[in-house]
Order: sequence, then structure tokens, then C-alpha cells
Amino acid sequence: MRKIILCAAVAVLGGCAFGISNDGTDPTQTFDVPTSYQEAYRRADAYPRHCLQLPDQIVTGNLYHDIKQGVVRVNSPASGKPLEVIEIKEISDGRSQVTITVWGVGIWDEGELQAVRASMETGKNTCRSPSYRKYQ
Repeated sequence: MRKIILCAAVAVLGGCAFGISNDGTDPTQTFDVPTSYQEAYRRADAYPRHCLQLPDQIVTGNLYHDIKQGVVRVNSPASGKPLEVIEIKEISDGRSQVTITVWGVGIWDEGELQAVRASMETGKNTCRSPSYRKYQ
């Protein structure tokens, strides 16, 4: 019985560490794109749905017209924490600032930042090769 309780506790505590930590240590990148915040949001939402296609990941997003911002998250079903966050805000008419943050483990690395950035800048989903989709 103690082993079952111990295993359950380890699983719960391990799940808490699964995702972006919000302490500023996770890989992040900020850049501008020559599109409206609505178009940048559309691109940010399309990328994980097209490129990641991980059946156990949850993609959510919000678009805030009143403040001209948006956010797309790829969440872990295990912890509920985000593995990737793409934040968009309009900086001028027809230009937006994008900030991408990833977990920093497995496929959530610098290569993921580059793939998202290329997709955001070009408007065409630039997916990584399938070999990168496996946890390392």
C-alpha cells in the first residue's frame, strides 16, 4: 500500500514540474512581423494545429480586440501547464510583436522557436522534420 501511495505522490509532484516555469529561464524569442495582430494570431493558432499534431496536447487561444493582443497556448494534459506560448500584440497599424516561449525540454527547444518564427514571418507553416518530434 505504501508503494502505491509513494508512486501516486511522485506522479503528482512530477506533473507539477511538467511545463513552462514562468521564472524566466525557459527559451524565449521576441520579434516583429509585418502583419496585423489578427493575422499574427491566425498564424500562431495554425502552427501547432498543423505542425505539432500531438494527440495528447491541448491548443487554446484568446484574441483580445479591445487591447489588440492575442495568445495561443499548447498545454500538457498531464499538468495543465503550457509547453509553448505564443503572445501577440499590435505595435503599430499593420505590425505586431510576437513573443514565443517554450518549455525547453524535448521538442520544446530552440528548434521549435525557429520553426514557429519562420511560420509567423512567412504565413506558411514551417514544420520541423518528424525526427524532432520525438522526446530526446
